[in-house]
Amino acid sequence: MVNQLIQLAIALISAFGVYFISLLAHKAISLVEAKIDTEKASLRNEHIKSILEFADQAVTLAENSLDGGLGKKKFATNLLNQRLEQNGLQGNVTPEQVDQFLEKAVDGLKVKGLEKHAPKVEDKKEA
Repeated sequence: MVNQLIQLAIALISAFGVYFISLLAHKAISLVEAKIDTEKASLRNEHIKSILEFADQAVTLAENSLDGGLGKKKFATNLLNQRLEQNGLQGNVTPEQVDQFLEKAVDGLKVKGLEKHAPKVEDKKEA
């Protein structure tokens, strides 16, 4: 009878120990996953900042080097795609996103009044 009680006590202690250890392990895994997600988001933000900078550079170069809208767009698109490839970012964006980044860069030039053949955004609102 005493041996059975001792065995039961040992079994209960073992069961609670395993349960407690599994809870700690689950919490540790959750913390690691959260840290990884945070680092991925931070890296994604850095990639977006870089792509925006590359798009600004491509649009500025196209604006200062070429005349004509479609030629500028093709030039800027090709230049941005080259920069993305050189920096290992080409798989991070779709062609539609490339166009969106370039449009944002063009809008930035318009706001600054640096785009040739286009009024500033404020001038358009007055017209």
